[in-house]
Amino acid sequence: MTIVMSPSHPSTFDVGANDKLSQVLEWNKESQTLFAKITYSEVSGGGDDELDPSNYKTVSLPFPAVKLDDKGNLVTMGYRQDKFVLGHLQNGPLGVNVVLESHVHLIAHRRNGRLSAWLKLGSTDS
Repeated sequence: MTIVMSPSHPSTFDVGANDKLSQVLEWNKESQTLFAKITYSEVSGGGDDELDPSNYKTVSLPFPAVKLDDKGNLVTMGYRQDKFVLGHLQNGPLGVNVVLESHVHLIAHRRNGRLSAWLKLGSTDS
């Protein structure tokens, strides 16, 4: 199993269980960086029923170890300099989408008020 961890661990405000609204990956063309964007509700019980964007907070966590290769693949290097393909970029109607390989999973978790995000290569139950 290989894990690519974001070096950022921002603090977040915990309002209760199930307050994570979304998690997506975005590619920033200017900085050539992959980011996990995690959105939380900042009101207790807000969830999807709370439509006021001022009650949401989106946190961006970079993955600087992920690069775009000359074939358009998102790749990272292992500690033995093994190249791992994580996914690719795909043009869509609203811009560029990050498409992960089926064995790669974005995981975002908050513990003790700090947010962590990582890309796990392999099954989610190992």
